Amino acid sequence: MEPGFRHIALDTVGKLLYVAHEVAGVILVYGYDGTPTGPEKIGAPGVYGLALDLANSLIYYTSYNYGVIYGVSTGGGTPEKLVGDTKGVAAIALDLKDGRVYWSNIGDGTIKRALIIKPEYEILKTERMRYFGIALDLVP
Repeated sequence: MEPGFRHIALDTVGKLLYVAHEVAGVILVYGYDGTPTGPEKIGAPGVYGLALDLANSLIYYTSYNYGVIYGVSTGGGTPEKLVGDTKGVAAIALDLKDGRVYWSNIGDGTIKRALIIKPEYEILKTERMRYFGIALDLVP
C-alpha cells in the first residue's frame, strides 16, 4: 500500500469508498470496484480519520498534524473547521441522531466528543492510552 493512506469511510448506498491520504492532503473517492468516481480529489489538509454524514452530503475528517476536525462537502469545496486545538486527533465517529462527533486523540491519550453545532468538547476517557480508532453502537 502506498504510504500516506490512513482511513476509509463507506457510502453503502452510493457504493463509494472515501479514502484519506494524509501525505497528499486529499480525500480520494472510488467506486467499490476501485474506479475513481465523483470528484477525483477533495482537498483535505492533513486528513487522517473520516466519517460520513450522507443525509447532508458532508464528510467530517480529522487533521492529525493540525489538531483540527473539519467538515467538507462530498462534492468538494473549502473545508470548514468544526473543532480546533486538539493536537493528535485521529479517528472520528458520528452520532447524527444526537448531533455529536466523537474522536480519539493519540496526542494526549483521550476520547472526546462535541456537539456538531457547538464545537466546545468534553473529555470522556482519560487513561492516557493511544486510541487509534473509535466506533459507536447506535442501536437501542
